[in-house]
Amino acid sequence: MEEQPQKELGILHRISTAIVNYLEAMFYRRGFDIATRPRRHVAICVLLTVLCSFGFFRFRQEQQPVKLWLPRNSNFVRDFNWLMENYGEFYRIQSVIITADDVLQPDVILQLEEIHSKVKGISVNGVQWSDICFKIPALTLSSRRRRRDLNQLYDSLPPKYKSDPSVALGDSIYCAFIQALDRKCLERTLLDLWSYDRSIIQTLTKDKIIETLNKTSVSPVFGHPMEYVPLLGGVERNASGMIVSAKSLLTFWVVHVNFSNVDYEKSGNLAGTGDLGDAKSLEWEIEFSNVMNVIAANVTDMNVFYTSGRSFSDISNNAMFQDIEKLLMGGMLMFVYIQLQLSKCNWVELRLYLGMAGMLSIVLALIVSYGFCSMLGIFFGPVHHSLPFLLLGIGVDDMFIIMQNFFNLSPAEKIKPLPEKIGLMMQHAGASITVTSLTDFVAFAIGSATILPCLQSFCLYAAVGILATYFFQSTFFVACLTWDERRIEQKRNGVAFCIKHESFEPNIYHRKQISKTIFGSLYANYILTTPGKVLVLLATLGVTGISVWGNLHLRQEFDQMWFIPKNTHLANFSEAKTHYYPEDGQEAAVYMGRLNYSVEFRRIQKLVNEFRKQDDILHDVKAWSDEFHKYVNDNYHINLQKQILSDAEFSRYISKFLYSPTGAIFEKDFRFDGKLTCGQPAPPVVLSSFEFKFRIFSGSEEHIPALRRVRNLTELANFKTGDKFVTVWGKIFANWVTDEVIDAEMYRNLALAMFCVMISTFILIANVRTCLLVLLCVVLTLIDVGGMMFFWGMTIDIVSCVGLVLAVGLCVDYAAHIGLTFMTYVGSKNHRALRTIRETGPAVWNGGISTLLALSVLADSDAHVFIAFFKIFLLVVVFGLFNGIVLLPVLLSLIGPKPYHTAGEDGTERRPKIYTPRKETNTSPQDTVNGAAIKFINPKVVVQNAQGQEVALELLDKSTSTNDVGN
Repeated sequence: MEEQPQKELGILHRISTAIVNYLEAMFYRRGFDIATRPRRHVAICVLLTVLCSFGFFRFRQEQQPVKLWLPRNSNFVRDFNWLMENYGEFYRIQSVIITADDVLQPDVILQLEEIHSKVKGISVNGVQWSDICFKIPALTLSSRRRRRDLNQLYDSLPPKYKSDPSVALGDSIYCAFIQALDRKCLERTLLDLWSYDRSIIQTLTKDKIIETLNKTSVSPVFGHPMEYVPLLGGVERNASGMIVSAKSLLTFWVVHVNFSNVDYEKSGNLAGTGDLGDAKSLEWEIEFSNVMNVIAANVTDMNVFYTSGRSFSDISNNAMFQDIEKLLMGGMLMFVYIQLQLSKCNWVELRLYLGMAGMLSIVLALIVSYGFCSMLGIFFGPVHHSLPFLLLGIGVDDMFIIMQNFFNLSPAEKIKPLPEKIGLMMQHAGASITVTSLTDFVAFAIGSATILPCLQSFCLYAAVGILATYFFQSTFFVACLTWDERRIEQKRNGVAFCIKHESFEPNIYHRKQISKTIFGSLYANYILTTPGKVLVLLATLGVTGISVWGNLHLRQEFDQMWFIPKNTHLANFSEAKTHYYPEDGQEAAVYMGRLNYSVEFRRIQKLVNEFRKQDDILHDVKAWSDEFHKYVNDNYHINLQKQILSDAEFSRYISKFLYSPTGAIFEKDFRFDGKLTCGQPAPPVVLSSFEFKFRIFSGSEEHIPALRRVRNLTELANFKTGDKFVTVWGKIFANWVTDEVIDAEMYRNLALAMFCVMISTFILIANVRTCLLVLLCVVLTLIDVGGMMFFWGMTIDIVSCVGLVLAVGLCVDYAAHIGLTFMTYVGSKNHRALRTIRETGPAVWNGGISTLLALSVLADSDAHVFIAFFKIFLLVVVFGLFNGIVLLPVLLSLIGPKPYHTAGEDGTERRPKIYTPRKETNTSPQDTVNGAAIKFINPKVVVQNAQGQEVALELLDKSTSTNDVGN
């Protein structure tokens, strides 16, 4: 039964009519004007691009991770800025792991000594290890005479004064010796057991190694208590508990970083994964990696794994950009596909330069997006490198829609003057690309409200880029199409314009639009039949059910090692460390500010004890307060749990403690408002800290609750004096804080995007049922993508969050074009759905396939970012196309709304009244329309123009009537 346009004109229909008429009139005039003066419009496009390109003078690429991946108001950012101001320094670790059947063998220790010697010998532009190392007090005398004198003096004291030389010798004598001591580079290695003495190391035996290791508890180099067992992995002990062998040996060197010397232009990278480092240390670390690479490649009977402080930064940055050439290849594949769809197999109808113009429109849009946003001071981040994918998908889709409407012009329209043909094309295509572009723009504009700075910036760049793509495709590309059509009319060669093919006459085969025939046959005979509709609905329900289950089990998880390709030195080191040191989790510390430490000591010690109680998530809690309490109690017989020191007493005792053999190692945990001097009271404490380690966690479901628990402990510390500042902080928190908010941010952004899609499509399509069906397809696509992400082993992280935001922009296009076109035809719902899919389906299909082709080359990428984008885009294209051009036509054929009040059989009668209304004609062998003689010779229409020339036009299908020709 034919469904006629709605006659009753309620408010919604009046809105619909007004919007449609306005858009079509506007786009007809715009298309006509562009085709009349293409040079002027191309010049406007170029001028706009040039003006926006001046924004590149303010282009700023943010490389600091804290300003990229973390909410600006997060505790992590607050604490990071506080530490930068008060702590003033940081450190970077260079690590080496040696593995063997037994690392406690002389040859392994000798190899370790050789590594140590080469590391100490590294010199880069005059910068040596001693210039950049993190130094701590060493309470041992290098001079034998000074050491002998000190020992003689110490031995002469009565036994009751020998508990601690810093107390027994008195300040003047002890500090005189302390001032003669050097601060030494902090290294953790078994070589410390033999004071790095090569002559001793060369004479070691297995028994001597075992004996020294088991009996040494104080570092011969630093004079501090030292544990060496944590450096060993795969430890074996005998019945008495003595270590007899081990499978691995860990050594690390600590590089000092002064915050005031950090330059993110040098320590940062394009991937936003750089770490704090100054120029000297960064250059030294490069040579460290080079030296270790040579050693690791040449050792025998053992394995050497290594990592430097900059390894993660360098490798992750290279991984992100190592497949750029693949992206270029993908762009070439897309261009070839565009040519196959736009061109025909002859030299005249080869649209080589038109395809280039379509791609160039996207390049111009990128320039405008980058330039305009830079002009506004919006930073450029690592995620922004995916923007070309988004604009390619949207821009090429718009280009196919425009061309499909040009090919779909009726036979009568095709013989009109070129400006009118371009106007008619834009009249049909303009509203469609406006709907999709506006919904995409609003979705990304609303998405910029996210609290993640990098994602916020990306959404703003994307919103501007989408508008620019829309403008250039509807202006620059249309102007180039005008020139290309003039070339074809003049029968000029598609490559060399100077060559004319006077005898060119396209054959009927070339005029056939095969894709329309295939779509028409497939849908008429299978999909839009009753069994086909049932099968589509059942398949949709089945896939949706499975996807919902997958979404419910989709985990929020991120591991920064995913950015590291396999078989890199960092990946190998990480694997070895995880295997041999499974309990060695992430490091963190509790930082306390300007408290009254004498009054708050009990609460500090209580906080330390509370952290020790969390042994299910924490271990290796090392606090200065334990040793300070013992030091004061043993030497001055003061129980700090019962007695509160005066400020003067605390200052005097903390100074003596930090210069004592037991307390010197904790000096790095304090910052004072002035210089700490041996023998003098300490200045007021600006900052103190104690360290701990987390246990190994399997994912965010474990480390996020652990993070919240330790935060809660610091909040409950309840300090009463000073600035009361106390916080827990660790570098790993940068990832964990993002994990904590990323899932909520993703679902929030997707919900806002869905709302924007509904509002935008409602305003432009002006039909509630169609808008809801389009929205349903978008929602189903996102559900399907999220569910299949689980089955593909993916998780919710910053990369997948960006990918899903991009997915909204693409899957809207697939459904909105179909929904809008459906509203422009009259007839039965089934007939309208079939006409819609025949006329618009090929363009939507081509847009999706071209996007997939561009990314197909990333299928074998080793980079987490690229492989994640490939998986998500593949899912978006597959499910977006299914829901857009399979499910939606079926739904429209069943429950679709009535057409627009001004709709017509072929969509042309819905035009605003710009043209002469249709004239009814019969199917006689010859007729006259507007002065042109027409002969109907099935399957062609031969039109004789005023000059007597006959032009053969192919009837598109049986539904093409004489009415179409009459117009």
